[in-house]
Formats: sequence, C-alpha cells, structure tokens
Amino acid sequence: MASNGLNAWASPNGAATGFYPNPWGQAFPAVPSNGSQPALDGLFPPGGNPLYSGDSSSAAELTQLLQTLLGSSEDLTGQSPSTSPTKAGSAVIVEVGYTGDGKADEHAQSVMEVYQRYNPNGTAVFEGIDDGSQDGAASTQSKAAATAPKLSNQQALNEYIDAGASDAFNVFSQEIDQVVNEGKATVINGSLGYSRNEVYIDTLHALQANPSLAKYVGLQASDIQNLEVDKDGVTTVTEPVANAISTYVDDRLDAPNSAFQQARAQYQASTSSAAQRGIAVVVAAGNEHELNDVFPRSKPGGDTNFLAQSQDVISVAASDDQDTPQLQDDTLGSFSSWGDGTYNPTIATDGVGVKTQFGPQDGTSFASPKAAAIIARMQQQNPNLSVAQIKAILQQTAVDTQASPLAEGAGMLNPDAALYASAPSPFPMAAGYY
Repeated sequence: MASNGLNAWASPNGAATGFYPNPWGQAFPAVPSNGSQPALDGLFPPGGNPLYSGDSSSAAELTQLLQTLLGSSEDLTGQSPSTSPTKAGSAVIVEVGYTGDGKADEHAQSVMEVYQRYNPNGTAVFEGIDDGSQDGAASTQSKAAATAPKLSNQQALNEYIDAGASDAFNVFSQEIDQVVNEGKATVINGSLGYSRNEVYIDTLHALQANPSLAKYVGLQASDIQNLEVDKDGVTTVTEPVANAISTYVDDRLDAPNSAFQQARAQYQASTSSAAQRGIAVVVAAGNEHELNDVFPRSKPGGDTNFLAQSQDVISVAASDDQDTPQLQDDTLGSFSSWGDGTYNPTIATDGVGVKTQFGPQDGTSFASPKAAAIIARMQQQNPNLSVAQIKAILQQTAVDTQASPLAEGAGMLNPDAALYASAPSPFPMAAGYY
C-alpha cells in the first residue's frame, strides 16, 4: 500500500511503477514500456502486473481511454449494453464442417481445449455443423476431380461459384441468429471461414473436372490440366490461369446485387443484431495468406476471411510467441490471413504451435478461441460492457509490434491489460488483480 493510501503494486524487479488518476478517485499503475509481460498461469500470476504489457500509451492516454470506455452506460457507437438474461460470459463454440470423426473431431476438441484453458470456469457449449461444404483447396488434381461436381454449362459454373462464396455467410448467419433469438450465449466463436483465394481454387478444380467450361473464363481445356495447388501455396498454376480465374470470380462476386453481396449483407445484419444484444462474435482471420503467391491481386483481400467482413465482429489473426514472455517480439504466422484495408484483423494472438492434446497446432482457429475466452471473462466481470466497448478495449490495450495493421490489426492481444481495463467502476483492486 502506497503512503498516500492508494493501491499500488511493484513491477517484477520491485520498483514502483507510478500512478495516475482515474474517474473514480483511485490510482492505477502507469503502463510499463519495456515490452515485458509475465507468463500467464491462470491469467494473473502472483505478483504479476496486469498492465505490464509493453504498451507505450501514456498514463494520460490510458486514463482517457478508461474514462471514455467505462464512464457511462453507453458504448462508443451508441449501442446499449446487453440487457439479455443470458449469463454474461457464456459462449457457443461453432465448428462448421464438423462431422464428429477423424481430423474434424480432433480440430473441434482442440478448439474447445484452447477456450477452456483461458476460461476454465466459464460456460461454453460446442455446436458442430456438417454443412456439406465444397472441397476448398484440395491438394491435387485427382482429389479435385473426385470432389468437384459435374457442371453442364456456364450458368451451373456461376451457381457453383455463388454457392461456394456465400456458403460461409449463410451458415454462420443462421447460427448467429439462433443464438440471438434464443439468448444462448454472450460470446460466439467461429473457427471457420472462406476467402476469395479458396473460391479461386475451387473454381480451378471445377474447371478441371469440367474442362469444356474453361472457355467461359478465357482459357483452353489444355491450360488447366495437370495443375496442382495446396493451401500452403505450393503450386504449378501458371500466371495466365491464375489471372483468368481470379478475374472471372471477382467480376462475379463484385457484381451489384450478386448472391455474394446479398449473403454478406445478411451476415452483416446478423452480426449487427448480435452486437446490439451485447453478443460478441469472434472469428478466425483465416489461414490463406500464402495463397496470395498463387493468385496475386492488384489490391489486398484475396486471403481475407469472408466472415471477417463486418465491422461488428472481432477478427483474430495468428501469432507466434517465439517462446518468450514478451509480446513485442511476437510475429505473425506466415499463413495468417491479412485484411483488405476495410476489414482488417482486430488483434492477433497465439496461433502457431498451440499446445493441445493432439500435439502442437497451427491456425487462426486456435487463436480465436483464446480471444473469445478473454472476452467472456471481460463480460463475466463487467456484464454491462457492450461489444463496441469490448472491441475498443482489446484494440487500445493491444501491443503493437510494428507489423502491418492489415496483418495484426491493433497488435497482440494483451489479456492482463484487457481484463484490467474492462473491470467495472470502481476497480476491484482487492479481487486478485495484483
């Protein structure tokens, strides 16, 4: 306890961190700037400093943030905090493409394992959906030929492209609407997605299975045979083929009132409705960045997860913690999808070599459940937080590694600082935060 009677704690080397005022008359430690964060064990290790984050924000800036975010019952966009009777911090973990066996089962269990690791006392329900989705980046032409449908004409090709591009929107919109209508949870985590890069690959596979349709995208049947590509960007696809397919698909998706545009608008309406009810929708940013080498575009966004294309979602990129406790030396996973400038990841967090019962796992689908767990904990300690407040706190407390904002968003998720900043007024200084 400081001599002025205000709560205090020491940094790991024993030196006092300093104080600055807040709206409720208490004093909070200033944010250290040395880029260190203690190893997380139950999120708050004994003696750990919840704001020991490496964030370079000044005391005045963080004070202003707290005043802005928590000084009233309204959030930054005028949305009202949740009034739902649903228990704050309860979650629905959604796994699309889940069939209940094999690798899908391992993936689903690993996602739930990560969520429970960071929110061990939280309430979470798993919902697996077998949507019968298209093949998505099959690794060889033979697999593509076996899985792609037989298409008789250009209209069938267009409908195949429309269905593939819209499917993720439609499936996840239905799940979100159900959670909103039934009041099942205040957090939804979706470890699923689809991107333009994957539509391009599925279109290539469809043309390989139906070579007579190649002429509709400006190619000859001989141009597309014996071409292979996998999701790591290993490919024999030639530049003319990549350009022809991406141009055809983009023209289809970007046409006014296309099936894709309609499905995205409905998805955005669903996520907006969820946010209005205080339900945070968390999505994986996607694992398609390396496919940009296969299908280069004149503008970013080929690898952007379609489900990240809403201002009301919290999109999570995958980072590599480099096996250090610091956040500022974290790097983005080479596979982690980038944003397009309009819809960027909100934050990034551990998604490379994530420990699970099935061994180390890579993917943004293992990063998003960690973020969802922290968000659930934020809601548990402060049920009046709105989604916009939660998103702003995550962004303002994140640690910027100087990577492109298209890749990491605001920076690396800082669980300690986010949880501390989301506590209700007055701050529960005696509740295990120091």
